[in-house]
Amino acid sequence: MRKDMAKILVGRPRKGGRIRTKRRKAHQRPAWVDGDAPRLDSKSRSHGTKYLNENLAPLIRFLRSRRGRVWDDVYSEISEHLRPSNTVQQHVLDHLWMIVERETWVEDGHPMALRWNGTERLDRPGLSRDRFYVCPRTRELREQPYRSRGSHARPLPDRLWSGPRVQLRQLSQGWFALELERIPALASETRCVWDVVHNKRLDLWLSEDGNQETRRRDYGDDRLYAAEKRMLSKREEEIVRSARRKVATRKGGH
Repeated sequence: MRKDMAKILVGRPRKGGRIRTKRRKAHQRPAWVDGDAPRLDSKSRSHGTKYLNENLAPLIRFLRSRRGRVWDDVYSEISEHLRPSNTVQQHVLDHLWMIVERETWVEDGHPMALRWNGTERLDRPGLSRDRFYVCPRTRELREQPYRSRGSHARPLPDRLWSGPRVQLRQLSQGWFALELERIPALASETRCVWDVVHNKRLDLWLSEDGNQETRRRDYGDDRLYAAEKRMLSKREEEIVRSARRKVATRKGGH
């Protein structure tokens, strides 16, 4: 993280207008809770005119660039340039705890967190944009998907094809290019390969119930598995987002 991140976040001037302070007598304003009101009171005490104007975009971009990395390493990189004695620099952490959900757990195989309105499943698209969480299993930093509040919003596809054996798919860490290969015919060969999406050894996965339907749903063919994956660059993600919107529009008949 850049050394001047604290200055960038809180260095902008506050917003709001400035009004003249006008003193009022006690009977001209509501009494306090205990019934004792001062004889004279500043008008600005009950009407705030200034508010903070933080620029959180640099912090969001930094966290997004560290998706898939261990959270302890990411936090060490952030706190490297933050001194506990500096109030402005510690203000960065106040925003960090609002953006990154650290207290997570696994429930029915899905990462969960406690929100103000109850528990929320973090691998499901939420209504808040630019929210991140720490995976309870791998302790990696991940970004929660976002969905629009509008009911008219058409869901975008979470996977595209760049060839018969190359699938572009959105996982919890971001967009990846998956290299699909045929499942080996010999049982002995399946012990040496892994499915990188489900993170399971192939011979053990093939013995589980429902694995055939899972491969058909994920890869379009139950004879395939994900042999390799590569995270897409920012430029490639922009191309994929544009292609997703075109596919959704075409399916909607517009």
